[in-house]
Amino acid sequence: MRPSVKEIIDGMSWVLDTRVAPHVTQKWAASYLRSIKGLLLHLSERVEKEGELLFNDNQVVRELLKRQLERIADFDDEVWMDLSSEIEEALQKQWRKPEVYLTVGSLEEENLCYRRIVDSLVKAVHENGSLLSDEVTNQMHEETIAYLKEKIEKEKDLYDSAFSGRPY
Repeated sequence: MRPSVKEIIDGMSWVLDTRVAPHVTQKWAASYLRSIKGLLLHLSERVEKEGELLFNDNQVVRELLKRQLERIADFDDEVWMDLSSEIEEALQKQWRKPEVYLTVGSLEEENLCYRRIVDSLVKAVHENGSLLSDEVTNQMHEETIAYLKEKIEKEKDLYDSAFSGRPY
């Protein structure tokens, strides 16, 4: 469809820059305008990349969770049993029908579930890692950190242009 969502967002940003900003004289209003401009820049980048980023991240985090599940599945401590069940349930869930279009909303729902599990995993490794062997704890920690660093790197374009530079 034309104009695209990106074109609409970029057009709104252009109007704020060329038609509104020159007439803003109050400091608070100018501050709000800069904040809105940053958010519009972020949305302009995000609208075209978010679906692919979520789709790809879902594949990567599923593989991470499968490997972590293999490491903790045999431990009988409650925290690891609960986490194993949570991972198994998330990995077995059919997030959408196979023939249905992959909406950003459905990809995001799946991704948020996986991210909550990764958060629980990080917490469990830090609080209960001593219940595992040092080798397993180190593997889980290193692999999870590597995943998170890679995720930050992949998503940095969504944030760098919008939220870096002069604050005023």
